[in-house]
Amino acid sequence: MRPVPSFEAYVQGWSQLHGGYQRGRSRVVDAYLRVVYVLARPFAAVAASPDLVTTLGLLVGVSVPFITDAQSPLAWLVGAAIVVASGVIDGVDGAVAVLSAKTSRWGHVADSLVDRLVEVAMLIALHRSGAPAQVVLLAGVMTGCQEYARARAAGVGLTAITVVTVSERPTRIIATALGFVGAAVMPPHSAEAVTFAAAAWAGLGVIGLVQMIVTVRRALMSPQ
Repeated sequence: MRPVPSFEAYVQGWSQLHGGYQRGRSRVVDAYLRVVYVLARPFAAVAASPDLVTTLGLLVGVSVPFITDAQSPLAWLVGAAIVVASGVIDGVDGAVAVLSAKTSRWGHVADSLVDRLVEVAMLIALHRSGAPAQVVLLAGVMTGCQEYARARAAGVGLTAITVVTVSERPTRIIATALGFVGAAVMPPHSAEAVTFAAAAWAGLGVIGLVQMIVTVRRALMSPQ
């Protein structure tokens, strides 16, 4: 067993990778960091590879369409739990990397790729549960465009800019999970529940993409 850095050391390392975040600015973020730190400690103690945790998140996330395909209240509840678990694991792999001093550019790329694959799986699950294909497709396109714009912005040197929109990954996870919970609670209206979730994802995705474009354009057009 390896010694694990303190929570304060973890926050400091995480902050360096996320624009110099200071504790106390957001209770939600502080609580999230605490939960992720607790979950990441066992992995860091046994020197687990961050890539291993990322792979675990992928396997958990892509199982959602197969679980919810049963279209039963229990299946939808399990699907909601899996969606939330995949989101938590997404934070754990980064925490393991920080605690183990194993952050890498490859890890960042792999994590982003897994995020997109899991989101595709969530959209497929929503569609199989009753959400219209058009709404699901719009949600996917908006998400893809936003993340592509973010990646291209970093590619032209805007790495110091952190753009947080209303349609970040936690929003997508919450919308999907609530959609499955709604389907489980109201089976006769399951299609409406997952459709609402997909529509919320798509609608916020449109707003998020606009936010991203406006912020990046302003940064690119501003005098250097």
